[in-house]
Amino acid sequence: MRSAERGMTLIEVMMALSVIVVAIMGVLGLIPATMKLINDSNEHEIARCAAETEIAKIRAAGVAVDGTTTFPVGGLTPIAVGADCGEVIVSGGPDGTKELVVSVSWRGMDKIDKGIEIRTLVGQ
Repeated sequence: MRSAERGMTLIEVMMALSVIVVAIMGVLGLIPATMKLINDSNEHEIARCAAETEIAKIRAAGVAVDGTTTFPVGGLTPIAVGADCGEVIVSGGPDGTKELVVSVSWRGMDKIDKGIEIRTLVGQ
């Protein structure tokens, strides 16, 4: 008869390993969702920067002509093949201000169509 036990039995070791494996599998299951969130965030940041750059170009030129123009956005996939991702719509009011509506639309890596829109006013 043993008076003092030393170490762990095989069943205790197997139970500890199974708890560790379950915990690791749970963490590994979060990786794809985290990668999707990071990718979505990067796409939105590219679109926002492109839209803000177009607004800055129009303000720097000092002239905004009524109408619609498009512009390419590097790093994003257009929804329609051969089309540009960005669009600028300029419309004027009687007081001399112009409303700029800059939108960027793209097909995400998850094959879902996405878009942003920034509206602002510029004076002439």
